[in-house]
Order: sequence, then C-alpha cells, then structure tokens
Amino acid sequence: MEQKKTSSIKFAMTYGLYVGLASIVYSVVLYFAGISLNSAASNLGLLILILGIGISVKNYRDLENGGFLEFGEGFKIGVLVSMFSGVFSSFYQLIFMKFIDPSILDKMKDMYYENAIEKGMSEAQLSQMDGMMGIIYNPFVLFLAGILSSLIFGALISLVAAAILKKKGDAFENIMSNIEE
Repeated sequence: MEQKKTSSIKFAMTYGLYVGLASIVYSVVLYFAGISLNSAASNLGLLILILGIGISVKNYRDLENGGFLEFGEGFKIGVLVSMFSGVFSSFYQLIFMKFIDPSILDKMKDMYYENAIEKGMSEAQLSQMDGMMGIIYNPFVLFLAGILSSLIFGALISLVAAAILKKKGDAFENIMSNIEE
C-alpha cells in the first residue's frame, strides 16, 4: 500500500509551527536571562530559522517526496515554513509587547537613544529619530516587520537549502529499482 503524501501547505505549516515554537522558546530564554535586548544573542536566533528550513526541506525530500526534490519545490517549502514560523513567532512577540512586558518597547527606544548619543548625534537628529521611533516601535508595525523579515531571510535561506538538497530523479530508474528489490 502506498503512503499518502501530505500537502505541501500542511507540511510547511507543521514545520513552521515547530520553527516558530523554537524561536519563541529561545526568545523566552533570552528574556529570563536578561539579554533579550542584546543584538548578538538575538541575531543568534537566526540559526533557528536556518536549521528549521534546512531540516524541513530535507524532510520533505526524504519523507514526503520519495527522496527526490526539484529546486522549486524545496524553495517553496522553505519560504512557506519561514512564513508560518514568522506569523507564529511574531504573534507571540505582539502578545509579549502588548500584555506580558509592555515596557520592552521603552527599553528598546532607550537603548537606541543611548547608542545614538554615543555616536554623537545632534539634538535635531535625535528629535527626528524620536518621530520615526514613534511609528516604528508600534507593536503592530513590529508584528508585520517580523513576518516580512522572516520571509526575506527565509527566502534567502530557502534558495541555499533548495540548491543544496535538490535531487532529481529518473522515473524509469526509480520504477526499475523498486522491481529489482
């Protein structure tokens, strides 16, 4: 009996949930460690997306597609996984900023002001920066930016993963190998 193939959307949604949950757990760990505003530690979270896309594309090839993968299929799976994980993790961030620790936005603004002052920005530049921060540091704008950045990075990672993991199959050879067994 032939195994039923999972739809690529359902597959990507499942793996996107896994990657999103891993990102959320990492974010919670950073928060309780007191280093959630550390950019190096936050950027390390990109490894979760890289590993998640790589594993999901490989598993799609091996578990759902009979060991074969066209470049376009791999790219599609990777982008969908990044989209779903971006939605899940950005939704968590929205809840976090609105209800769990609303002061985090002020802490982020303060950190950027301190960096700007250290770099020697003038009062006029700081005033202009303040106006822009009011728009950017809105939880809903950050929610959309999280999804968009996940898609952009996910697309780049998916290009690499699909190129590395693609494996073309010869239908005749595949059928003959099954007969010989």
